[in-house]
Amino acid sequence: MKTWFIGTNNLYKTASVYLEEGVWWAFLGRDLSQIICGLIPPIPFPKIGKIVDDEGEVYNWRTWFGDLSQWWHVYIDTNLYDWFSKFIKFKSVEIDYKLALKLKRKSKKI
Repeated sequence: MKTWFIGTNNLYKTASVYLEEGVWWAFLGRDLSQIICGLIPPIPFPKIGKIVDDEGEVYNWRTWFGDLSQWWHVYIDTNLYDWFSKFIKFKSVEIDYKLALKLKRKSKKI
């Protein structure tokens, strides 16, 4: 499977076309992990537990992990996304900034 997109940097006026190639299930898994991440509710963790950082500072679960959606994103989604991305090859080609803006506008009309 292949997919492509155009990325622009409005600050530096640069643009690139990005091509991704890989097996279909890697794209599906990567996209599903992102969808699930967006569906996880921000339920705060309780103020229990004891976590000590490298400097000796003590935290509870809420101050360390935040809420369920933040924990899911950091510890589950990011690892899934990275694992599925191993099966996708990524190539980029820089193009003219003005041309990229025209192509983006044109693709939105379709």
